Amino acid sequence: MKRFFKILGISAAAVLFAVAALFIYFVIRSNTFSDKPGSYYVELAKQQRDELYVEDDEDPGEDAGERKDSGLSEEELERKYLSFLEPADDEYDFKWANDHNESTVLGFQYARDSKAYEMIFGYPEPTLEDLYGVIDANTALSDKYKTFLKDFSKDWLTLYPESDMSVFYHNLETLKIDEMTEQEIMMTAMNTGVAACYVSKDNRICINKEADVFDRSSDDYVVLVHEILHAARGTRSKIDGTDVSIGFFENLDYGLYEDEVMDTYFALKLQGLDRKAVYYTLQSSYYRQLMPLVEYDGNDYMNHSVNYLEEKIGEAFDRYGIDITALHYMALIDSQAKAHYRPNSEVDYRDYGELYKTQVKIYGIQHLNAEMTHEETEKEFEVFWDDITYNFDALPDPYPDMTKEQYKPYWDEYVDMIKKEAGQS
Repeated sequence: MKRFFKILGISAAAVLFAVAALFIYFVIRSNTFSDKPGSYYVELAKQQRDELYVEDDEDPGEDAGERKDSGLSEEELERKYLSFLEPADDEYDFKWANDHNESTVLGFQYARDSKAYEMIFGYPEPTLEDLYGVIDANTALSDKYKTFLKDFSKDWLTLYPESDMSVFYHNLETLKIDEMTEQEIMMTAMNTGVAACYVSKDNRICINKEADVFDRSSDDYVVLVHEILHAARGTRSKIDGTDVSIGFFENLDYGLYEDEVMDTYFALKLQGLDRKAVYYTLQSSYYRQLMPLVEYDGNDYMNHSVNYLEEKIGEAFDRYGIDITALHYMALIDSQAKAHYRPNSEVDYRDYGELYKTQVKIYGIQHLNAEMTHEETEKEFEVFWDDITYNFDALPDPYPDMTKEQYKPYWDEYVDMIKKEAGQS
């Protein structure tokens, strides 16, 4: 199978900036801290604490001594300075870019939550009829794609009626969908292995000219819906003279792989066939196994930032007694994804044992019970392994360092635990 099954739909407009920013970010991250969970944020906290407090012998300022975070524990430092990387978490999830460190260069006003949209766009939450109207008025769209976009809008709001589609409405005014060859798409996206892309700076979706997007049972349908979800969830635009950046995450935040996986996850939901994703294979498998435990749907994805997903995963972990923080779980998934998709970069973690243990418990909660025999649990382990490694055979370079033997001790440990809790030997 072609390499395009590896990477899908990262906005081409963000590629150059994202590569530079993420390279610096991850190199600093990998070289600054150990494998201890959360140690990166502690080191970042100390570094930024020192940068925020600048000694000035002539005029230190009245509050100079108050700006040092003296007396804070490592955990408190971690949470405080994590805000430099996380999306905004205030009333409107809406703030200026100077709360991120790149503001002097970019000057964008960031928003990630639907509560900010009316303030930004100046119109109320659009209805389905509003979306139909703006689609019909867009002369850059062919009748074929106008039909597809209307079908998507109706299907989405039928499944997720509380979604605020303001960003989509804004983008639909000028959205273009261009049919290209596979080679042209990769050149547009400035990346190899791309099946399609959304170019945010041009507000343009590039799709393979051979794709049969109206076959709802096909991967082609999922690909186009995935790209439409990029256009529905984010934009970089000048609105009333202000540069605005709206998204599920930002380039210096965690969330890139979560965004890609969630786009595919909900594209498959719209397809309605209960299929498994062939894109971002391992990451899609992790979250596909997890999401039945999480109270989170398409309304949440459309209306809130990656912070909200972290919060809901954390609630699920607390509810089911899964002993890992949501942020650490997500960071492990992202690190493993980066190690795979960016093989020349330095990985953040050397050991994914915590991730494997957590994933076994996520699966076990749903599929194992103390009444099962040894043979039944062994058979279920094979089902689990086949599920977590779905589509690996189709990848030109599957995860060579991840083996069945790495998962098995955690599986046996979980089976022993549930049997002991049930009073069995």
